[in-house]
Amino acid sequence: MTALNVIVNCSCGNQHISKDYSLFLTYPMFPGENLTSLALATKTSSKLIQMYNPGDNFSAGTGLLYIPTRDKFGNYPPMPTGDLSDGALAGFLGIAVDKSTEFSYKELAQ
Repeated sequence: MTALNVIVNCSCGNQHISKDYSLFLTYPMFPGENLTSLALATKTSSKLIQMYNPGDNFSAGTGLLYIPTRDKFGNYPPMPTGDLSDGALAGFLGIAVDKSTEFSYKELAQ
């Protein structure tokens, strides 16, 4: 098996997005998808998706969207607040990856 390194784009999104929502799904749109289908698939209102993705063309079927996501209790948790003196985002100490996943070329082509 040949190892393939894949670069993953990690983005914190738009700094102007309301702090009322702290969990977001970063979603790449695909051809044939639109605002209505995304709202149904993510169980999110189309108005909320539009509000957090201003200026996006939802009928183009391309682009990267930020979709507010509910926690395990079904709520939209607010962004935690606190001292930012250590340079970390309030409430977040870091990201840990439990295991590394390897994909074959065939899997990546799908």
